[in-house]
Amino acid sequence: MIWLEHLPKEFPIVLYDTNGKGAGSVAEAMLAAGFLDVQVLVGGFQEWTRVYGNRMVTTFDVVFLPILD
Repeated sequence: MIWLEHLPKEFPIVLYDTNGKGAGSVAEAMLAAGFLDVQVLVGGFQEWTRVYGNRMVTTFDVVFLPILD
């Protein structure tokens, strides 16, 4: 998982997938790699839509830039 090196380890991260069956193993790998707060949306996106119907889930890209002296 090369992309892990690009994420800050001290920020909370919520993972989700379609049905909640795959995100757990990714969360475990992230915690083992030193991430401090990784959560999984239980039941995945299917459960979210079952419970909350057509409420929107908004995601956005975050770009982390190095601080240059």
